[in-house]
Amino acid sequence: MLRNTFTALLMAATITSSAQSLQKPTVPEPSLKIVKTQKTRYGTGTGYMGLFDWNVSGGYISKDLTQTGMATPSSSASGGYGMFHLQESVLSNYFLAKKYKRNKRVKIGLQNTFDFGMAMGSAARRSTELLPIDTLSTGMKFYLNYQFGIASAIRITNKVDIGYTYYAYSKTLFFPDTRSYHKARFRYSHLMAEYSFGGVQAIELKYLRGKKGYFGLSYYNYEQQYNAAYVFPRTVNTSWYQISIGKVF
Repeated sequence: MLRNTFTALLMAATITSSAQSLQKPTVPEPSLKIVKTQKTRYGTGTGYMGLFDWNVSGGYISKDLTQTGMATPSSSASGGYGMFHLQESVLSNYFLAKKYKRNKRVKIGLQNTFDFGMAMGSAARRSTELLPIDTLSTGMKFYLNYQFGIASAIRITNKVDIGYTYYAYSKTLFFPDTRSYHKARFRYSHLMAEYSFGGVQAIELKYLRGKKGYFGLSYYNYEQQYNAAYVFPRTVNTSWYQISIGKVF
């Protein structure tokens, strides 16, 4: 009897152990939590720091000549132009930015600027101290501008950055007698403003959209003084009004 009871208990224990081993193991519920990544339009890469810029543009030229003692211009002329603009900063945008994974808040480097364009009308021609500006040639004129400078840009926040460029060499149709000048730049969110000074007067406004594309309005003004012993002193004032569509980095 005792032997039968022991056998029955052993079989019951074996069955219970087998049943427990076949039970579904308890595992934690899967997590559906999504890891959030912070991404801002201006917070990654070089953003809109303005060291690289290209655009296509067109504009209107107005030229006035005034002699000393005369309240109104003695002659005036007008014209139009179109051009392709390329500004690249070799050290800042390529080598240094790549080395530091394009997240440096301060960039500085050499900058080259090229403009290739076509101008029409007498206002596109260079004035002389002998000819009235309205008698200058009105034919088509092709031109190539080149400027070399040292550029810098500082990111203050994701929405704000500032920049400064010293153009050590300039040969451009816009400012024919100026060989060096300065440019300051400020951006807040979608708006960027650039101001040129030191022998040049220019204001450039850009509205930034999407992936660094922009729409721009620019105004350039330049005065030339002519003094000769046999004529009254003359001042030639040239204004350039420009609309641009391009990209800035």
